[in-house]
Amino acid sequence: MYYRKIKSGRWLFEIQKIGYPRLSKSFEDLRIGKKWARKIENAIELGSYEDLTLASKTTIKSLLIKYRDEITLNKKGHREERSKLNLLIKNEIATHTITQLKAHHLYKLKKQFSETRAPATVNKYIHILHNVWNTADEFKKEFLGEIPINPDVGKFGDKGKPIVEENSDHEISEIYLDFAEKIKLIFFRT
Repeated sequence: MYYRKIKSGRWLFEIQKIGYPRLSKSFEDLRIGKKWARKIENAIELGSYEDLTLASKTTIKSLLIKYRDEITLNKKGHREERSKLNLLIKNEIATHTITQLKAHHLYKLKKQFSETRAPATVNKYIHILHNVWNTADEFKKEFLGEIPINPDVGKFGDKGKPIVEENSDHEISEIYLDFAEKIKLIFFRT
């Protein structure tokens, strides 16, 4: 943790750990800043730190659009769902970021829609938001890559040796080793 007083009279705190994004925040009160920095550093040490930078910039509207354009297209009832998604995109709820969205926003949406729609229809809108939210969790997962189909993998496997062990220069071996490196970076940050 590093902190200093800046021109505005506030305290600027910076936290930088290998494998994590650089974090900085300014505070009026030195004690509150130190408390924030300790909390972040402890979460990093325990492995429970979750970076919400992207979530604080991502709007519900962008999630709805991505869901509409990438997921809804493949569904049977895509026309009806697309129509509902377009209505949600135009609604006030879509202007909030992921971190700003609270239960009272959903209650307000439900109350607003209940005035002109049947309860079952209102529940469909809420269910769509629920699906978008769950899918957004899938969107943030890191894609490791693709492994092309190659008969050499099977041949080496039949011999009881992984292709990486038998031929580390093979293009498939390099892909597997790249995956292992990505997994190591994701799960074993040091």
